[in-house]
Amino acid sequence: MKAITKKDTAERDAIASRLQDRQADLTQAIEEFTLAVEAAWDAVETAQDHLNEAINDANEWRHAIAAEIGEYIDERSDKWRESDKGSAYELWREQYEGEFNEVNIDKPELPDPDLDEFAEELWQLPEELEA
Repeated sequence: MKAITKKDTAERDAIASRLQDRQADLTQAIEEFTLAVEAAWDAVETAQDHLNEAINDANEWRHAIAAEIGEYIDERSDKWRESDKGSAYELWREQYEGEFNEVNIDKPELPDPDLDEFAEELWQLPEELEA
């Protein structure tokens, strides 16, 4: 065999055409996915912002309560603060001093598939033995 046949060439051309079509299909599907994500992402961001506002309100409330408990503790004597009751109040205040973390969701993205030129590579294969 010194060269591929006309039948082989026709098969190659058909396969290369199919490769081009499938690559185009994948590229279009990725573009459609990206557009759908963009459209849906606005709602996710808005919901996330609203949740973070509520989290900030909750943290401010917790800090205000912790401050009130702290003021109550500070108004008491050293002896009272060192007592079991004083220790219980200190533990109670510490529970309110914590904070909730804000939510931060990253927008999902498909990685770039970095598609080769499969069809071009098929067409570039030599059809004859190079001597």
